[in-house]
Amino acid sequence: MDRDQFTQSLSFVTKALGGAHPTRLCGGLLLGIILSGVISAFAETFPHNALLVAFGGASAVFYVAVGIFIFFLPLFLRRTSMSESNRNYLELIDTVTDKAGLTKSAKRVYWTQLLDKMLDAFKPKGENLVDTEEAVNRVAED
Repeated sequence: MDRDQFTQSLSFVTKALGGAHPTRLCGGLLLGIILSGVISAFAETFPHNALLVAFGGASAVFYVAVGIFIFFLPLFLRRTSMSESNRNYLELIDTVTDKAGLTKSAKRVYWTQLLDKMLDAFKPKGENLVDTEEAVNRVAED
């Protein structure tokens, strides 16, 4: 494995482990450490509580994983919405097709052709990925 492959592999592993969101990763790590300490302290304070004793015996890695999961949970649950400019662009196309008096099937054909153009514009060219703004401009020119 040469140096470039090692760097790419390390970059992939870092991104897979949450490196794209370092603030969430650090917050989750910190929360996991705090959870581990607090639950261990409560388990020692209340030895008659079986649930606390069971969770108190868990390893710190478990609590770090739970903390990181809690911090990344909003990313998994939120709905991604499109930008306002893209929404306006699609509404404009909808308005134009309505004013053109196209039938429902003609609108469907038009939208299918437009989506095909958009997918073609977003396809990567070789190793270089296409910029989003460049792809939208390419579709608008056609």
